[in-house]
Amino acid sequence: MFWEFFCDLCTSIGKKPNTVCRELGFSNATATHWKNGTTPNGEALIKLSKYFGVSTDWLLGLAEFPSAYLPEDKWRQVLNQLSAESLAELEKYLDFLLWKQSQEASASE
Repeated sequence: MFWEFFCDLCTSIGKKPNTVCRELGFSNATATHWKNGTTPNGEALIKLSKYFGVSTDWLLGLAEFPSAYLPEDKWRQVLNQLSAESLAELEKYLDFLLWKQSQEASASE
């Protein structure tokens, strides 16, 4: 599962897995090990997570969305691309989600 996610991420930025491994300081054999089913260790997962801007959980297939973790500067980049109208809609939606979460928490008590 990891290998597929990794390859998809590499493709999305127009690079080959071996190129990304080299850029991150991994050995030439690293990509081959991952392709054969080895899962990266914690340090490698963190490097990959930061490099691609995705969560380590997503890389391991434990999270549904790749952007469960977005560094603060990535959030700023995304928000800066939105129009004033879209930002207002986003704020309303976030308020709704917070309200819904509080309702669900109250109901489960």
